[in-house]
This record gives sequence, structure tokens and C-alpha cells, in this order.
Amino acid sequence: MRADVEQLRSVDRQVAEAAPVIPEDVATNMIERMVPFVGIPIGLAGSSFVGFWYLAKFKDMVFPTILVASVTVGFLVVGLLGITYSLMSTNWDESSNSSSGSSSSSSSVLGVEEFNKNLDSIKEGLRRSRDNVKLRDEMNRSDNLEGTESVKLEELNRRRRRDLEKEKRR
Repeated sequence: MRADVEQLRSVDRQVAEAAPVIPEDVATNMIERMVPFVGIPIGLAGSSFVGFWYLAKFKDMVFPTILVASVTVGFLVVGLLGITYSLMSTNWDESSNSSSGSSSSSSSVLGVEEFNKNLDSIKEGLRRSRDNVKLRDEMNRSDNLEGTESVKLEELNRRRRRDLEKEKRR
């Protein structure tokens, strides 16, 4: 547990010294991914609205309002989802981005592999955060215990190992 506490304190010091920043290469690749995944659906939303207007005004066609709204909003929703997908399908590894020079050579066209890898990273980060919260609670409880601190810390350490073993079995 002491190693876990020291590691947690080390991370706290690093975060306090400098806030995490998205590297410029990664941010550039994210923007490059946004162009097709966001720009195309937004463009289609505007084009479909103008197309419906043109057909109604100059070709005397009648469209139900719900159809016009659904098609336009549908494309806008796809564009909104495209923002998330374009961020998640970008390679977040700064070292591989800078060595290759462009996002297309370091990642697939659709970014499915990167999406899965980044999703796993997020899941791991959430799990680590949950573990850190438990560890901080244990640290606070152990700080409140006086006298038999080493005995209490050993008990907390045993409990933590037991909880981790239970999670691995799941």
C-alpha cells in the first residue's frame, strides 16, 4: 500500500506542477479527423434544408414538415456524433504522431483501431480513478487512526488486495 500511496502522491505532484495539455500534433490530427466526420454531415444538413426549400419553392413539391425537420436534424445529430468519433478515433500517442508526420500514415482511415484503443484507455483511467478514490479514503481513515497505525495499515492493505482479487475474478 505504501508504494500505491507514493505513486498517488507522485501523480498529484505532477498534476499540481503542470496541467495536462493535448500535444499540438495530436490536436492537429483531431482537427483533420473532424473535417470529414463533422463537416460532411453538417454540410448535408444545410444542403438538405436548401434542397427541400428549392423543391418546394420552384418545383411546387410539398413535403411534410416532419420530414424536412427529421432529415435536417438527423444530419446535425450525425455531425454531433462525428465530433466525438473524430476525437476518439485519433491516435493519442504523441510519439507515434510526431515520428510519422501525419495522421493518415500512423492510423487507419476510419480509425477503428484507435477508437477501440482510446476507449480502453478511458475505461482504464476510470478504473484507476475509482481505485485512487478508494486509496484516498483508506489514507484518510488511516490518518485518523492513532497509536496502532502499522497494524491498521496492514489490515487496510489486506483488504485492498482482497478487493483487487475479487475484481480480477469478475
